[in-house]
Amino acid sequence: MNRRTMIIGAVMVLGMLTVLALYIPGIRPEPMQVRAVEGEAAIGGPFNLIDQNGAAVSDLDFRGKYMLVFFGFTHCPDVCPLTLRMIADAYAIGGPMLENVVPIFISVDPERDTPEIMGEYVMNFDPRIVALTGSADAIKQAANGYRVFYRRAAKAEGDTGDDYMMEHSGYVYFMGPDGRYITHFSPKTTAQELAARVRQETSYTNR
Repeated sequence: MNRRTMIIGAVMVLGMLTVLALYIPGIRPEPMQVRAVEGEAAIGGPFNLIDQNGAAVSDLDFRGKYMLVFFGFTHCPDVCPLTLRMIADAYAIGGPMLENVVPIFISVDPERDTPEIMGEYVMNFDPRIVALTGSADAIKQAANGYRVFYRRAAKAEGDTGDDYMMEHSGYVYFMGPDGRYITHFSPKTTAQELAARVRQETSYTNR
């Protein structure tokens, strides 16, 4: 069993325990303030990428739906699996109110993250997650639009070949049906907080 599989397994167990805690009297967590930032911002924009099925996908394909956009990579040891687990748990908590919200995971490591690898990776969390990758230039365009920082980290002593890490921003961007930025969530946001904020927005829009 490799390190990535062990990390994903541990995160999945933690996520299941979090969801179960919501329904066990006495251990339900107290509500926390959503760690999000409101207001107009020049975040988002066009992208042209490839999904886990090898199909070309653009931002226009998601018009009419909300998006939760997260940038990361499949070899990520902590932030990425934890964030994807949090998003998956939010869907379990949110129920039907999140049906019009598409979770999107965009790779910042196109050299290793092929469509097939991306597809296998997101299936560890939730089959509704759309996994996107593409050329280095296409990834750069998407990341620039979302003001996402990323770069290949210097190799640690003993690392060889494809054994490298990527440094990147860890925010989840909540985008409206028109493609405009609504807010973003920090890596410390809980599944309960994200689900509550998204349900609030979608309920208001559907009134």
